[in-house]
Amino acid sequence: MLLLPVTVAASAGTVKPELMISPRASQVLNLVPKEVLNEHSRGEVWLRCGWTLKRRLVNCRVTKEVPAGFGFGAAAIQGFETYAYLKKVDAASREGEDMEFRFVWEVK
Repeated sequence: MLLLPVTVAASAGTVKPELMISPRASQVLNLVPKEVLNEHSRGEVWLRCGWTLKRRLVNCRVTKEVPAGFGFGAAAIQGFETYAYLKKVDAASREGEDMEFRFVWEVK
């Protein structure tokens, strides 16, 4: 299983936050029903998230999910908002400031 952070987009004058702790793939995939994982052993979810002064991700939303409709996107949102921590940030994200993540998995 693989977790790939993709890009960080922040406005000028803002320190771009970086992930300090990523959710483990097992933490995210444990939120998906086992029977779904047995049928769909690989895929990816793209997320965009804001952040707080407490270095947490918030307001995450799915921008792409393959395969769609099986709960992987919801699991990724819950996993990132629960387990991810950022390095130092100088301010909470504002409207339009997002971090983008790509969560890729393959269960063998």
